[in-house]
Amino acid sequence: MKVLHLNYAQGDGAGNAVVRIHHALIQQGIESRFIYLRPHDSLVSPFAQWEKKTNGAQNLLVAKVVGGDPVAGYPAINLFPTKVLKTINTSDADIVHLHWINGEMMSIAQIAKINKPIVWTFHSMWPFLGMHHWDNQRTEDRGQNSAVEVKDSWQKFLDKWTYKRKEVHWQDLKCQVVCPSTWMADCARRSELFGNHSISVIPNCLDLEIFRPLGNRLELRKQFGLPLYKRVILFGATQPGSKRKGGDLIASIFQGLENKSEYTLAVFGTADRNVYTSIESEYGLETHELGFIHDEETMARIYNSADIMCVPSRMDNLPSTCVEPLACGVPVVAFNVGGIPDIVEHQVTGYLAEPFDPDDFRNGIAWALDGRRATESMSACRERAERLFDPKVVAKQYFQVYENMVTSV
Repeated sequence: MKVLHLNYAQGDGAGNAVVRIHHALIQQGIESRFIYLRPHDSLVSPFAQWEKKTNGAQNLLVAKVVGGDPVAGYPAINLFPTKVLKTINTSDADIVHLHWINGEMMSIAQIAKINKPIVWTFHSMWPFLGMHHWDNQRTEDRGQNSAVEVKDSWQKFLDKWTYKRKEVHWQDLKCQVVCPSTWMADCARRSELFGNHSISVIPNCLDLEIFRPLGNRLELRKQFGLPLYKRVILFGATQPGSKRKGGDLIASIFQGLENKSEYTLAVFGTADRNVYTSIESEYGLETHELGFIHDEETMARIYNSADIMCVPSRMDNLPSTCVEPLACGVPVVAFNVGGIPDIVEHQVTGYLAEPFDPDDFRNGIAWALDGRRATESMSACRERAERLFDPKVVAKQYFQVYENMVTSV
């Protein structure tokens, strides 16, 4: 069986998930190919260099027209046709596996013209919304002034127009939907666009040889300049100011933390220290900026240097910042939202706080840092990761989906 994966980028959140699935399938003897457009690689991209520049210009145009920003996220209208469709339809693939295909990778109309069995993994809510990737982007309060109202009216029009194009072009779309979390699957089942489709829940996988308990916590802390004998609380997000990721809740959570001198907040994923200066200067919690991490081995060492992982997301699918520390034996404290309950078992592998109660989040921090349960919690975290996110387990689930699709055609 030959599988062709499509995702706009290789190195973002969805791209990392695709890479892991791609390699897991290869390890199980399935022919798998991965096409992405960023970064440009002539061996995998159907675009020539000039076409890549055209795609970049289209993205800039769309961003200018529809609005958005790096923190809130750029909406996607998938308007421009590309040669990706021809690449798909002329390939020898038995299955086309779509992932995050925005960034004008192909148009909404072209998706309906794929002539091969389609499996589509929903890494965001975009497939069943209009132009937004997350439902909260459509409902956030933007304040009251005439300029904002005009902008909002324009965005609402574009959102409805994008949704209508999906309705028109996808009314006969046949595909198997896969969602990494139960929450995302439930959202898709309630949607008008995909409510009648077959929907499976298959989590993203993880290299458990890289993400594993390493021991030598003190030595690891020395590597990253972290204090040796304080409680290290880890937080990570590439867009720390994002309301969806809960970056704006960090200050309120740690403002009420008692005995702050006993703790250190270690932050990875961004070089923007401005988000956290108030936590250190105003609230007295020591903060260490670890920057953007480029490789999984370093990321695994960072998790192993921490006592707990803090994930204050308001809305999330199956965040790697929950899955990865779990595999390293590090408990996760998070709000009980989205797909996070698929990962964190309350008061076993971490703590699920009441949304969005900073007091209960602090209760979770206290629970996770209780030394009496540290060894037991580490073992439970690792066991859960091996049971749910092992590449062999995930690859077998996907193979069954592929096989069902091919035999049903």
